[in-house]
Amino acid sequence: LNVCCRKKAGVRMVTWHTPYNRLLHLSLFFAVLPWLYSYFNERHRIQSYSVEQALILSWDKVITQPTILFRRAVVGINCNVDLVVSATSLLERMNSTSNKRDDHQVLNNVDDLYEAFAYFFSRGAAAERSDLCAYRWERKIAIILRHTSDEKTFELMVHTAGESRQRPHYYIGGNAALMAEKIATAFPRTTVYLVGPIGPRSQALLHPSIVRTNSTRIVKDEVHVIMEYKQGEILGEYVAPASSRFITSHDQYSGSSVVIEMFFKAIAQFNPDLIILSGVHLLQNQNKEMRMEKLRLIKRNLMQVNPNIPIHLELGSIGDADHVAQVLSRIVPNVDSLGLNEQELAFFSHIAGGPYTDLYPIAPGAVHVVEMLYWLLTTYGHDKSDPESKNFKYKLSRIHFHSLTFHLMVISVVLTLHKPYAVKIYYITNPSNFLVIHLENYDIYRAFISCLERFQVYRGTDWSNLAAGLAAGAKVAGRQACQMTGGDTNTDNLELRSSMSFLLDKEVGKSYNFEPQKPIASWMRKDVVFIFTPVLVCKFPTRTVGVDDAISATGLIYSQFYRFEKAW
Repeated sequence: LNVCCRKKAGVRMVTWHTPYNRLLHLSLFFAVLPWLYSYFNERHRIQSYSVEQALILSWDKVITQPTILFRRAVVGINCNVDLVVSATSLLERMNSTSNKRDDHQVLNNVDDLYEAFAYFFSRGAAAERSDLCAYRWERKIAIILRHTSDEKTFELMVHTAGESRQRPHYYIGGNAALMAEKIATAFPRTTVYLVGPIGPRSQALLHPSIVRTNSTRIVKDEVHVIMEYKQGEILGEYVAPASSRFITSHDQYSGSSVVIEMFFKAIAQFNPDLIILSGVHLLQNQNKEMRMEKLRLIKRNLMQVNPNIPIHLELGSIGDADHVAQVLSRIVPNVDSLGLNEQELAFFSHIAGGPYTDLYPIAPGAVHVVEMLYWLLTTYGHDKSDPESKNFKYKLSRIHFHSLTFHLMVISVVLTLHKPYAVKIYYITNPSNFLVIHLENYDIYRAFISCLERFQVYRGTDWSNLAAGLAAGAKVAGRQACQMTGGDTNTDNLELRSSMSFLLDKEVGKSYNFEPQKPIASWMRKDVVFIFTPVLVCKFPTRTVGVDDAISATGLIYSQFYRFEKAW
């Protein structure tokens, strides 16, 4: 019994009661003990987190750097200076003689300014969205945009707003400039080339690493006057029921042919691997003939861009129905990616006969947004499966949707073999980085295998790492609204305003059940993939201008693009 090992029937027998094996047992025990402690301690630590902290940690686990990073980005075409002042103080200084309220579509004088402002001031966030009013649902902040047609009136407004007694604040503005600014500050490995009307003050406000062209320098900055007011403020006989802002501008250069031509010229010179186009919404302030000429110019140049370079279109607030229809038919199908919010999506659907037009302008919920996004991507998006379809030559394959409480990334994915085996294969890299391939049936699978080496194959999708881009954009939203710095981990000013359970897609019966440790949901509907996440909302936002642009820019840089060719 005391023998360590013995031979029996030609087999060496090993006993576990030797001093050597006792040491082995002890070493295994002490090796496993720290792991068990770490595991259960981590579970206890996670359970002690707030919902907001757990959600951010879950996003961090999903956010991974793309394998192929965008190194050079050309961004254009709108750039301006945002002049932020107190609305009531400015209007009192402007000495308007009117005391009426009227929703003027264009402001021709000081009285028009006062009447249009009073119209929305007295209604606050409850104001209904008129055709030319950009009203941001859900945000509890109404953003009213108006174009001032009279140059002298606008110059008087800028001069008065710039007086020291108004305590003005100057920021860089314009979708293109804001997206370039975000990329330059958050992604130093990506070089940004900004094309837009850059004046002296915007030149000083821009990040020093942003490359600029002298061909679009202007002597005097384009200025947007942002008139802010808070709930309870008084203007004459009116009291503001909610906090809001009223924005007016008199842009002359952002939508000019010169800037558009310089933008596409910069693409040829700079040889980027990412193109971001914004400012198309500003063309609505021009007459129809001039507007159509600019849209034709943009479309013609978009179609001449190297197809291996992805083009992202960032939308702004468009209120002109005819302009929306033209942008949808001429511009949207000729870009690879689209960024928009709930207001722009709902107006698109309303004008072009999409889903839920009868509910407009009611704020769309998640289930409505999913239907609208599916309609938008299948109507104006890329479809390589049918050469006879008009969508065969369309490029749009990615949409990044953002609202106050949730974000969605939507992509079309299709892989098609040449006839006679017209086979569709759908795939997506899900948040866990597993490749999921679905074949319609076993016969198609056998056909696919047998002709794989005999026929050319198209592969999709061109976009990847999308869950990381969605999570990164969602994380930026609340933090930027609260102006939280990179190292600030405090979540006291952030909150979740989403239901714990709700329907996402009634067509496939997809519901969402919130789990802080697994906040991202993904599903497929035919050849369209949806990725969803709730968003943390800033309780007391200090600056909301540019949040949408920061979300889109962040989501883009974390995404990865590679155009698959015919050969496999």
